[in-house]
Amino acid sequence: MSLLEDLATELANSALDKMEELGDESVLEAIANEIGSSSPTLEENYRTAVRLIRAARRARTAIATAKKTEHGAAPREATKPAPEPAATAAPAPEEDIVVDVGEAVLDEKEILQIAHEQG
Repeated sequence: MSLLEDLATELANSALDKMEELGDESVLEAIANEIGSSSPTLEENYRTAVRLIRAARRARTAIATAKKTEHGAAPREATKPAPEPAATAAPAPEEDIVVDVGEAVLDEKEILQIAHEQG
């Protein structure tokens, strides 16, 4: 991966961990604004990494739940993901990237690599 993707992924993971620790969604936006004040390009990649990592974490939870259900355990109730905080400045429009991987489990780096390849 490129330096840009590596930095964005590292910052996104750190910010998501801090958000979970504090229970405060505004951490993600505060970090995005701080990054954007000096590098809009890194900010855009950070926001993308946050979305991808959140999606991957939700997918892993769903996979773990599905595997438990297959073996006779009662399924957990589906929960809605927390809404992403509204941006104070309008970010550049972006398309969601859909990756069809069947039953494979991808880590964040693999997801970012696929996203990068799909452009």
